[in-house]
Amino acid sequence: MSYDGWKTQTPEDEPGYPHEPDDEPGDDGPVPTKVGVLVVCAVCGAQKSPIGRSAPIVGHYCDRDCPGYRSEPFVGSLWPGETDADFGYPCGDDGTRALCNS
Repeated sequence: MSYDGWKTQTPEDEPGYPHEPDDEPGDDGPVPTKVGVLVVCAVCGAQKSPIGRSAPIVGHYCDRDCPGYRSEPFVGSLWPGETDADFGYPCGDDGTRALCNS
C-alpha cells in the first residue's frame, strides 16, 4: 500500500497569487467614516443619549426610561459630532451620517 500524502494548499496555489496591488487594504480610495448626529425624541422632545453610553449629569437627555427612546427616530452609539474612529468600536447606521475621508 502506497502513501499518496495530502496536498496542502498554500497561498501560492491560490489563483491570482501574488495579489495585485488593488487587493491591498487602503488602496480603495476614500474611506467612509460615520459621524453622530443629533437625535431628538418624538415623545419627550429631549436629545437622545447614545445607546449604551452614559449621559453627562448636567443637562436633560432622553434615556431608556422614556417610552420614545427605543422608537423612531432611532439613536445610534455616537454622540453628535463624534466619529466611529473616535469611538473606537464598530457602530450601526442609526443616528449617524456618512463622511468621506480622502
